[in-house]
Amino acid sequence: MFKKFKFLLGFLFCTFILIHSNTEAKAFKGPVKAPSNFDYISKLLEKQKQNLLTSSVKGLIAAETSATTNGVINTTSKIIKNPDADFSSTIDIQDLASTAKLYNVKNTASAFNSKFDFNDDGIIDIYDLVLQSKHLGSSINTTSLNMETYVGDTFNMPSSLEVSISDGYLTNIRSSWTSTSVNTSAAASFNINGKLTDYNKSVIGEVKVTNRAQSFNSINFGLTTIYNNKIYYSNPANNFCLSRCNIDGSYVVKICNDEAFYINVISDWIYYVNGSDNNAIYKIKIDGTGRTKVVSDNAEFMNVSDGWIYYSNGSDYYTIYKAKLDGSQRIKLNDLTSLYSYLYGNEIYFCDYSTYSDGTVYGNLCSIKKDGTGYQDIAYTKMGPNVRIGNQIYFLDESGFLLYTKLDDKSNQWSINGASNRYTSINSDGKYLYASTDKNIYKYDPIEYSFPNPQVNTGGYMINIFGENIFVCSEDEGTYMMQASLQTMSPTIFGIDSIIKKLNPSTDKVYQYDNYLYLNNFPAERLDGTIFPIGVSWDNKNVETTNLGSYALMGTIQGFGSKALLTVNVVDRGNSNQNLYNFNHFAQKGEWSYFTSPSDSKLYKVKNDGSPRIKLSDDCAFSINVIGNDIYYINRDDDYIYKIKSDGTSRTKIYPQNHYSKIITDGNKIYVQKFDGIYSIDMDGSNPKKITDAVNNSIIDGGMALVGKYIVYSDKGIYAASLDGYFNKCLLPLTDNVLLMTDGRYFFWQLWPSNVVHRFDIVTGEQKELNINSLGLGTLYNNKLYYKKEDGTYECDINGLNPKRILNTQNYIMYSTQTGLYLEDEYNTKKIYSCGYDGENLTEFGGETQ
Repeated sequence: MFKKFKFLLGFLFCTFILIHSNTEAKAFKGPVKAPSNFDYISKLLEKQKQNLLTSSVKGLIAAETSATTNGVINTTSKIIKNPDADFSSTIDIQDLASTAKLYNVKNTASAFNSKFDFNDDGIIDIYDLVLQSKHLGSSINTTSLNMETYVGDTFNMPSSLEVSISDGYLTNIRSSWTSTSVNTSAAASFNINGKLTDYNKSVIGEVKVTNRAQSFNSINFGLTTIYNNKIYYSNPANNFCLSRCNIDGSYVVKICNDEAFYINVISDWIYYVNGSDNNAIYKIKIDGTGRTKVVSDNAEFMNVSDGWIYYSNGSDYYTIYKAKLDGSQRIKLNDLTSLYSYLYGNEIYFCDYSTYSDGTVYGNLCSIKKDGTGYQDIAYTKMGPNVRIGNQIYFLDESGFLLYTKLDDKSNQWSINGASNRYTSINSDGKYLYASTDKNIYKYDPIEYSFPNPQVNTGGYMINIFGENIFVCSEDEGTYMMQASLQTMSPTIFGIDSIIKKLNPSTDKVYQYDNYLYLNNFPAERLDGTIFPIGVSWDNKNVETTNLGSYALMGTIQGFGSKALLTVNVVDRGNSNQNLYNFNHFAQKGEWSYFTSPSDSKLYKVKNDGSPRIKLSDDCAFSINVIGNDIYYINRDDDYIYKIKSDGTSRTKIYPQNHYSKIITDGNKIYVQKFDGIYSIDMDGSNPKKITDAVNNSIIDGGMALVGKYIVYSDKGIYAASLDGYFNKCLLPLTDNVLLMTDGRYFFWQLWPSNVVHRFDIVTGEQKELNINSLGLGTLYNNKLYYKKEDGTYECDINGLNPKRILNTQNYIMYSTQTGLYLEDEYNTKKIYSCGYDGENLTEFGGETQ
């Protein structure tokens, strides 16, 4: 169900239903009908999850390099049988002797002892001795016996403890305790006397009972929980697989391959919503056994409390249900479309998104008791994600702004001083409010009414809070979890297996004529299956994109000295981004050039040697794209998209809608700019899909470029959207729409009526003004920028330095190709000319018709 993206640029405003409504108090609730926005809600919740799998543009990030032992790629970190056979806390020759005493004993013999059968093959033999001997000299850590649970949870002292071996492995040792249960009715700490049974060692287990924000985590997909001093989490770096690790993020273990959300752990059972199975509710033991489907409903906002599972049922218009932990006694609690639901004491809070008989969708905050009785309105304000702190409700509105309302004033809402951002998620630890943007996390004190500068300089989505820890899905350096202490708020990458299994071979692509952005990292497969990058420095940087082909790059993996091979393919595109800037009246493929004549506005082709031109169509073609033997273009006569063979036959209108401003294709999809957004369609015009809406303007009428796996466009800023439409982010805010000229790394534009040329570097994020006085940009080629001044046409380097006049006139629209510049004089001679990139050999091109 989910797709994995690999690079930065994801932008998620609040995950909120954008439906116009009356926000006044409801004097009367009419009969509820099946909500007309049900399909939209379903799709938006799905897209909200898709946006968790955010991505990044190459070069904006520097991947972290994993630490290893002595520079050697380690393949350990799994749970094994205890190699310390004599329970001395050190693995030595005595332990090997204990195993050797049972040499060749099979599991059918009475003397067989399974603890010495390390490879579980039913016989104690040389293979078991080899496995055991790998740990010689290592020691067993039996000193760290701190455990943590949460107020209201059932907590039993464990019958075995998972402990670490000094060489990186884990093992289980038996334990017993003077008291088997812990009182979790309030926050407290307990010291429980116990014994490590096998080691005959007395120990004290410290159990800390703390408050948590489990209920509020349900509005943020419940991605993490803590149980018996382990963190159970949905690992965004590994396709959201259910995983566990130590509190510090070490010793990562994948429990199962399910995409897990709304994670709750109760008495050694993990309850979660399985995104891999239509959001059905599952349970599985903490050791990965006993995986069972509990409820088949499409569940959202799930919480587990007091032996019941509470959830919004997407199979029944997101009304609230509850069921016992085994799935029995499934009971419907209300008839309202209930979004952003969470438990608060004995009540269930939710936003009512039902469509009423008058067509109104209120979005008010309501509550019912856990048995479904006691309905009441909490606040008469349309809300998205929200949390309650004391007498106040903090929430995100439909634009992502943070507001609050009071329980004793249900009809009004107030803004928070200093909270001027658009936020992606909110949460609370019961005392403070935490709000995230895509760049930062902010902490708000409701008592001091203070909203200071960012507490964490990393952004992301879906804040989860447990005890003293805050977790957030980050996209700053890829897609993974970040963890920070609520006290220090210093974020670190969390839950990534540090042990590398192997380096994966890799390929990358760049479009012809674009600037190739060399990867800063290389894919490395971790022991749990996670593909997470590791830093690389390239021995050679020789990718030349003026010609199609493949390049082999050899690099050195940082911290290892190992070599990595990357194959970079220079691939075709219907036309270059540089020519799209000038509306693509001209395209060159192989020995042929295709263009719309400025003299009669008809479509022609001509050989690059200047032979007489051949008319292909009477259409006035622009946004010309050539893929193989097919030409795609917008016909200015009727603004429809057409396809025609390169010999002028088979002219076909491929899409039944018109009024497009630009198209560009990679041979798989055609990407179309309309005023209301950007679309993708198949090459035959079928399967239209909207990639992005106009965000800041009512129309999108600026530049558009196809860069790698993204469409970069202008909408009062430079935005990037993934080609599948699940991801959209502002790279650089601007005051207006602009036409963008790009080589894949650098973006150039001018803000009319200024002659200043601006440049944005997508790798470094640097924006600068070039010291040139341009009447208009022309084109880009081979790290040279071509532009117009009053006294002619100039070139300079991409930094705006070394300007040089190459032509004495500035009347041309410029197109860059492999063979030189092509110049369209649309207003004076109405002819096309060709010349070298130095301006030499200016001659008329394609003027004579065959």
